[in-house]
Amino acid sequence: MRLGFKLIAEAYGPSDIVEQAVRAEEAGFDFVEVSDHFHPWVSEHEHSGFAFSMLAAMAMRTSSIGLATGVTCPFIRYHPNRGDGWRLNAGRRAGVEIPAMMRSVVM
Repeated sequence: MRLGFKLIAEAYGPSDIVEQAVRAEEAGFDFVEVSDHFHPWVSEHEHSGFAFSMLAAMAMRTSSIGLATGVTCPFIRYHPNRGDGWRLNAGRRAGVEIPAMMRSVVM
């Protein structure tokens, strides 16, 4: 079994996200997954950094931990170059309907 750590890019700035990835590697996690949303989900969240820039910074600061996006939109993103020894994994999803209870908070 592989154990990963979810990095919530909407809740923390890019520098904090990269530092969390470094700490996750030090703690022995197998991979980190960073969200790649265009805007925060709720008003309490202040950030929505570009995931691929953060992943590049994580790759510079770490040595072996796997790097992944939690979700990304392939139609408006550059194709990731996998010349890094396959550490990068781009998460893809078909999309999800926001639950009715969240609509009043998010929209």
